[in-house]
Amino acid sequence: MAAHLRDVEAASDPLIICRQWIEAAVASEPNDPNAAALATADPSGAPSVRMVLVKQIDKRGFCFYTNSESRKGQQLAANIGELRQRLAMTAPRWNI
Repeated sequence: MAAHLRDVEAASDPLIICRQWIEAAVASEPNDPNAAALATADPSGAPSVRMVLVKQIDKRGFCFYTNSESRKGQQLAANIGELRQRLAMTAPRWNI
């Protein structure tokens, strides 16, 4: 049974909510239910967005794989602790 938003609103941990949303997406979305848009910023603050596949969600946050020498990897490394990255997840068929 898919998790509905009202069923997970009471969870105090946003990572628990996201894990439940991913489980619902896997049950209903046939194409990359773990896809997310990752936005980072260069040193001047200019944004850059690309799609990644979230492989795991745990107490440390969201896990995805990237080449640390890529532009994305360099921007992530340069912005550690700066809160200059965002992750947005969606799946068209989610029933939450």
